[in-house]
Amino acid sequence: MKTLDLIFREVDHDTFDRIKRGEKLIETRAGLPEYNEIVAGDQLNISCGNDTITKPVIEALHFKNVEGL
Repeated sequence: MKTLDLIFREVDHDTFDRIKRGEKLIETRAGLPEYNEIVAGDQLNISCGNDTITKPVIEALHFKNVEGL
């Protein structure tokens, strides 16, 4: 298990708040190398401005391109 940091821009605080409240359960990220290594059981430290929460990764799916989503 590893812990990774995800940072939301302040303008996306509404999305961060939805994750915090458990309303948004799925987060997508561009296929950068550090995101491709995320697996179930990892922890995500998600921050936006001065707020930070920690959430577990339940499932991680990786796609080669947007069309594969």
